[in-house]
Formats: sequence, structure tokens, C-alpha cells
Amino acid sequence: MLHRWCLGGLALLCCLPTGCRGGMPLTTARNQFYHGAFDDSQATLEKIKESDRKASVVSTLDLAMVHLAAGETDDAEQLLLEARARLDENQAADPVAGTISYITDDTARQYRGWGYEQVMIRAMLALSSMMSDAVDAEAYALQAQSKQMELQQAAIDAGMLDADKHYQPLALAPYMRGVLREMNYRDYDDASRAYRLVSEIQPSFAPAEIDIARAESGVHCQPGHGVVYLFALVGQGPQRVAQRAPVTSDVLLVADRIVSAIGKYSVPPTMAPIEIPAVAIPETAIDTVFVMADGQTLGLTQSITNVGQMAVQQYEAEKTDLLVRAVARRIVKKSAVAAGKDAFGIQDPMLQLVVDLAGSAWEATEKTDTRCWSLLPREIQVLRAELPVGTHAIQMQAFGRGSPLHLDPMIRSVEIEDGRNTYILATAPSDRVIAAAAR
Repeated sequence: MLHRWCLGGLALLCCLPTGCRGGMPLTTARNQFYHGAFDDSQATLEKIKESDRKASVVSTLDLAMVHLAAGETDDAEQLLLEARARLDENQAADPVAGTISYITDDTARQYRGWGYEQVMIRAMLALSSMMSDAVDAEAYALQAQSKQMELQQAAIDAGMLDADKHYQPLALAPYMRGVLREMNYRDYDDASRAYRLVSEIQPSFAPAEIDIARAESGVHCQPGHGVVYLFALVGQGPQRVAQRAPVTSDVLLVADRIVSAIGKYSVPPTMAPIEIPAVAIPETAIDTVFVMADGQTLGLTQSITNVGQMAVQQYEAEKTDLLVRAVARRIVKKSAVAAGKDAFGIQDPMLQLVVDLAGSAWEATEKTDTRCWSLLPREIQVLRAELPVGTHAIQMQAFGRGSPLHLDPMIRSVEIEDGRNTYILATAPSDRVIAAAAR
């Protein structure tokens, strides 16, 4: 079946002019977001979502981030749930699309989401719920942790010896559990265990020791005070870029099994480097967010989840599979050209040249699948502070290398209630805090 499709595709390519289809770039929406133009970014992403089938899921995810930054948590949660459902559906194997991708490229497949994106959908749902009514926040956080463990187990089942290095637990999940359990004034033991888990997962998160001691003492905050938790989405998160990678003997061995299963193709002993989608973390000046209340220093936010690091670690686990698929496609296409010559009995040198050129053009039409959830942050950071009951002006300023990056801080007024938590979600992708939603 695949053999006939290859020959048909090659014949069709010989007859069609070359060209490409343009579309509204997601980079436009990203740049609008980074500059705080949320209405423009939303409008751009909504157009992409409706008009570009291949980019529909990633534009939905990015659109959710814009709504979340703008404080429109209900819209953000619905979009995240929509994207989660679609990715879950796409995880089920589609034999036809999967086969076609070997004669086109991986963009022919329904977008399945990278592993870290599947985890982060659930993490962002937890933050969205926390910024709304917090009813489902703990459940979503636990789902994020469970998805990461599911990916780790799949890697172990596939024979990966160091899967635990590539799929490490998320500190955000137990941290949110601790925050919520401590808030109900009953489950201090649960809160303490959650904070201890945070400390084990991420020893660099120094506030965990303070959190453990506070939970063990059974005192949420001082009398006449409330607590403000500032979650900060810091930096620009992982992007997918095309990158050439060498083909190893292990990759050729696995590719041989694939191409043997889908047709009578043989794998050459060597092959030139292949282009695959790699992870790139954009360089941004921001390191952390400096926080003040009414002109008094509260401190700096600290990383609770490094999304960029998680994406890089998982990419190293996915790299072989990406290479295998790319190699298999190259073999199928080259073999189909040779099969085409034989099938049509082409002996004339000029006709053979035409077919070879058509085959080269066929390979040139392949596009590296660089689709990704582009508006994720590089890190999720947090700061906890106790404040007296009343209205307070919270000032947030992007810091890099120990200095402010922008003179004008973002100021958000919040109402602190006795013994209650108040949550702020700050968005700081580059050199300033562009938004701060509060509940």
C-alpha cells in the first residue's frame, strides 16, 4: 500500500509546480504577547486557531497563556482543557496519518504534543484553578506529577536505563498541595510531607525548609495577618528549531526495522546528518522578580519548576526516536525513486535525470516539525510573604544579574484578609513584568 502511495506521490510531484503555502505566523502573536499587547495577541491567535489546522492545538495553548496572563482564568482553563482533550485523542495511533508521514513529513500527523507540554498543560491548569476558586488546583497538580511519572515509566518500558534523569518529578505539584493543605488549618501533617517532598525534588529551593518548620508548628500565619503567594512566569520558554544531527549505527538499526515493516526497503550502512526538531531556550535577561509591599522589601521569587530544563532533559530522551523517523522517511523516499524507475521501465538517461530531480524536490518539500507551545515560561517561580490585614500595593520588578532591568515596576493592589491566602500571578518574559493578576 505504501509502495503505491510513494509511486503516486512521485508521479504527482513530477507534474506539479513547486511552491509553499503561507500562513499567519505564530511569531507575530508571540511578539505581541511579550510586549503586553494581549488583545492583539488574542486576536492573532484566534485567527490562527480557526484557519490553520496544523497549528490549531499550539495556538490554543498559546491563547490560553494570553488569557491567563490577562487574569481571564475561566477562559484560560477552558482552552487548556480543550487542548488537553485534543492531545489525549491524538496520542492514540493514527495508522493512516502515521504512514503518510513517511512519504511527507511529521507535520502530516495530528499534533501530539511533546512530553513536557503534556505535563505543563496540567501544571498550568493547576495555576489557573489557583487563580480562580482553587477547587481543582490540587487535582490538576497531581495530574501533572502523574503524567511525568507516566512518561518516565514509558521510557523505562522502552529500555531507557537513565529514564529517571530525563523525567524528574515536578516540585510544583507537592508545593501547591502543601499550600492548599496548610490553608485549611487541619492538614498540617499533609502540608509538612508535601514540603519535604519539594525539598527532596528541588534542594535548591531554600524556602522549603521554612515551609516545613511552619507546617510542623501548625501556625499558618501570625494573628492579624494573611499570606500572599506570588507565582511568577519568568523568561521565555522552550522553542522547537530545526537542527542537523549525526546518524548513529543504533539509529540505522532501529530505522531498518521500521522500513522493513512498511515496505521492501534497505538501509545503507552510513547516512549524512539528518534535520530534526531540537529544543532551544531563548536568551532573556531576566533571572527573577524582586517584590516589595508598600515600599518594603519582601524578597526575590525563587524557581519551583524549570520548564526549560525539563524540555531539554526530555529532548535528550526523545532524540533517538526523532532521528529514527527522519532516517526512515529519507530511506522510503530514496527507495521509492528507484522503484519508480523500475516500475515505469525508465532507461533513457534524460528521463532518469528528471525522475532523480523530482525525487530531490520531493525530499526538499519535507519540513521539520517545529510546532510547539511557544508561550510557556522558562521557569515558574514563587515567593511567600505574610502581610498585615488590609490593602497593600505589591511592586514587582524584573531583575537580572542582581540589578533591575526596567525602571518602572508593575504595581498591583491586593486586599489581605485575616488568616487567608491571596494569590498573584505575574508574567515576566523578558525585561519587565508585563502583567499581574490577583485573587
